[in-house]
Amino acid sequence: MKTFSISQIIESVRIKYDEIGLNESEMITPDEDSRNFDTIVKSNISAAFDFVINGAELSMLEGKSAENLEVTIDENLVGHINLPTDFLRVITLKLSSWHSSPSKIITEDSPEYRMQSDPYACGTFQQPVIALIHNSNGKQLEFYKAKKADDTLASFVYIPKWTEEKTSVEIPELLSDAFIYYIAALTAATFREDIANDFFKIARSLLKME
Repeated sequence: MKTFSISQIIESVRIKYDEIGLNESEMITPDEDSRNFDTIVKSNISAAFDFVINGAELSMLEGKSAENLEVTIDENLVGHINLPTDFLRVITLKLSSWHSSPSKIITEDSPEYRMQSDPYACGTFQQPVIALIHNSNGKQLEFYKAKKADDTLASFVYIPKWTEEKTSVEIPELLSDAFIYYIAALTAATFREDIANDFFKIARSLLKME
C-alpha cells in the first residue's frame, strides 16, 4: 500500500500540471487564491478513490483482513455476512469448505443472481458464487453455497472506503498514479480546462480500462 498525506496529494496534482506546462494560477481567477485550489483538490479525493478502487482489476488491489465477521448459514446452505460500515469493495471471500474464492461479485439485479434460486443452476461449494445485496441492515454478502451448516469464514479481505475526516489516504501501490491523475482530471474539469479529458484517459489507461 502507498500512503499519501493530503498535502502530498495536492503537491502531486501540481506536479502533473507542471509536467504539461499548466500552472494552477492559470486556472484561478483574480478573486480566488491557491487555498481555493487546495480545497477543490481535497473535495475530489473521495470520488477519485472510489473510481480507481471500483474500476481496477482484482489483481491490482490490496486490502485489509476482517476474518472475525460473523457468518450465518441458513437451512438452504446459503451464507450471509453483514458488511462493515466502511466497506467499499471485496477482494476475496472464502469459506472453509471452498477450494477457491470467486473472482467476481454479482449484484442482486443481475441475471446471475436470479439463477441462484434455481437448485440446478445456483453456485455450489465447488463453484461458489457471491452476491452483493441491500437489506434493512445495509449491505450484505450472500454466498452460494456452503458445504455444511457449520462452515466457517476462512478469509475475508476488503478495501474500506475513504472518508473526509481522514488525514491521509492508503491506496494500493499499483493504483497510486491513476489515483493522482484522476484527481488532477476532476480538478481541471472543475476549472473547465480541456486537459481534463486527457487526464481522464490516462487514468483509465493505467487502470487497464481502455
